[in-house]
Amino acid sequence: MTTIPSEILTEIFIRCSPDGTVENLKNSSLVCSYWQFPAQYELFSRAVFTIKSTDAPSPGSTPYTTLVNNERYSYFRSTVHILRLRLKAENPDLDPGFSKFLTSLSSVKTLHFADPSDQFLTIDPGEAHAILRVLLGSPGLNRLIVDTATFPLFILPYAKHISCLSWSSAIPIIAQSPKWIPPEVSTGTSPVLSSLTSIQLGGTSKSAFLFTQWNHGIEQWAGVSYISFAKLRRLTLRLDDFKFNLRRLFNPFTLITHLTLHCTIHAFLNSPLCLDVRLLQNLLSFTFKANTLKDDEYLPFPRSVMMVLHHWAFPIIRSLSHPQKLRDLEINILSAIVQSPSETLSDPLVPAAHHLLNSLVMTRYPKLQRFRFCVPWLTHNEVLSTFSDLRNAGIEVSSLPLDSDHM
Repeated sequence: MTTIPSEILTEIFIRCSPDGTVENLKNSSLVCSYWQFPAQYELFSRAVFTIKSTDAPSPGSTPYTTLVNNERYSYFRSTVHILRLRLKAENPDLDPGFSKFLTSLSSVKTLHFADPSDQFLTIDPGEAHAILRVLLGSPGLNRLIVDTATFPLFILPYAKHISCLSWSSAIPIIAQSPKWIPPEVSTGTSPVLSSLTSIQLGGTSKSAFLFTQWNHGIEQWAGVSYISFAKLRRLTLRLDDFKFNLRRLFNPFTLITHLTLHCTIHAFLNSPLCLDVRLLQNLLSFTFKANTLKDDEYLPFPRSVMMVLHHWAFPIIRSLSHPQKLRDLEINILSAIVQSPSETLSDPLVPAAHHLLNSLVMTRYPKLQRFRFCVPWLTHNEVLSTFSDLRNAGIEVSSLPLDSDHM
């Protein structure tokens, strides 16, 4: 067994668990010491390691100091690629080895602050700053996911190597206590997060708006922006509602080239169009996604979908400032409501919407290269037939999402 090169073993282990299950990898890591490292490397590269407490160890548990100093856990420390912090304040006693343990996780590529993470509010600010700087400052970290309102925003610029930020909160950002403001802020020496190429904003519309306004407000107050969007090219909005006025939401994102708007049909129906996409003058790709939930069975389908298309998708498509730049356009309806395709197509609003969309794309987007129309009531061949005019004009038409092109 020791004659098989480790890189070949890794490929074997990958193919033994193509669906993401880890049982085969666990068993393989126990075969012999030679198999242990490649099997555990693949195992922990798929694992999400969750820390729920920073507390001093209770009887029977493994203290963080042991995880750092015991060579038995060396493979573990070097192979954790996804780290989730879900810190709920139950006992504010900080394990002395906690910060050293985080420092030892040198291979983390994705860091996730999950809700609730209110224990950071009970940690000494100096200690918390040190912990967060270690985590965020890792050169290998390229993605940060924050879905807790208790995350101290002033620490965010220390994640200077990340390219992808996902920000989501069900409640508006809390007021930042002075104790959470690092000393560098008052002296103007705080770093600037300037490596972002992709941002996803989720949660409530108010939370998303306040996130952008926080950065703008700091710029006005301190004369410097903590987050630079100069390299940002992809923006995804996945909001729970549109109750808050978002007409100025795109002000910091004028350089983006790819926009995805993904919300529930219920959220779209309850709000008028409140996004001003005319500021986005460099768009190369626009994706509109609307999905129903299992609780939305009361919605009149497909009429509710047609209302969303006419009140949101079509007006946005019409109002893009430079339509000659757009290369990719996707309309994607994800439905949990079961209805036969023939019954859907029997509604006169549906073929009328198809015709309107066909005409809109033909007349307004002369440089479009790819058009995706992903709906539950049309098969792939029916999509090709419905939008044959676009195909005749040299546009690639498909019922597969644009994301699938890169899978």
